[in-house]
Amino acid sequence: ISPLQQQDSDAATDIPVVSDLTVAEDPLASSEEPATDIAVMTDEFQFASADEGGSQASTAMAAQRGYSANAMVIDFENHKAWREYDRIYQERDLEVAWANDDLERFSRITAAESHSGKKSLQITYPDDERGGAATAFRLPEENEYYLSYWVKFEEGFDFDGATHSGGKLPGLAGTGWASGGDDVTGKNGFTARYMWADGGQAKLYLYHMDKPGKWGENFWFEDSQGQDVYFEPGQWHNLVQRVKINDGYRKNGEVDVWMDGQQVLDIDGLRFVTDGSGVDSFYFSSFFGGSGAGWYPDRPVDAYFDDFVISTDPGDVGL
Repeated sequence: ISPLQQQDSDAATDIPVVSDLTVAEDPLASSEEPATDIAVMTDEFQFASADEGGSQASTAMAAQRGYSANAMVIDFENHKAWREYDRIYQERDLEVAWANDDLERFSRITAAESHSGKKSLQITYPDDERGGAATAFRLPEENEYYLSYWVKFEEGFDFDGATHSGGKLPGLAGTGWASGGDDVTGKNGFTARYMWADGGQAKLYLYHMDKPGKWGENFWFEDSQGQDVYFEPGQWHNLVQRVKINDGYRKNGEVDVWMDGQQVLDIDGLRFVTDGSGVDSFYFSSFFGGSGAGWYPDRPVDAYFDDFVISTDPGDVGL
């Protein structure tokens, strides 16, 4: 599949604008894109008190892991293994601004794989429908954020559908979560997600005000020798993203990306907003597509996510 074919890869991913902490209707219902008992405490993982949730809980977790006071951490160690990552667990990690039920339907906490500790989040991508994850977590609004996490695609992961290749991975965003072919107006947010493409080739998939076409703009990862960068099945990969919002109407926004400790993107001259808003969302979006059966894998496949760190301090993400 050529890069030009990838430009239509977000063809059904609209996210409705919602008011503060309002859960919108599931956009997938119109073919658009888009928890119960509390984890048992152990001596090994002294989690925040059971009535803490949202960013308070993830900040408490960060402090226990030795991160700065600016950091929020989700490492799944405070959740029970083998149960769904449902709305209660999501809300305990960060405040949910918008969600459909995909993350609950297609994910579970697993003790079979982890980057660190004993647990991670497993997402299963089905071969007969577009499943995966679509949840926007609210962050304290800032002009600049860093996001780091680890992802592992299972051995033999099928990156390619029958006629199209590609799938989304989480990134930072602004409320409104412009996607699905939206024009980015400066007042409807932005999204800075990653994607895998043909054979696992890695790229940033960016909705910004000056994107050249209907869909998000592709920025392909390149290593220090100018070579394309690929996700390798069976290997943990670290993705680090920095998003700095632009000032007013100026084209001075920035995105930097590092993969496995090597900088692969350095993008300047961007416009995300004109309304003075900042980076205020972590958008956990992951699925095959685009839209339609031509994107689906030949069989159900799994990916694992672990050690999310969100901070205004670059030291918290290893920079």
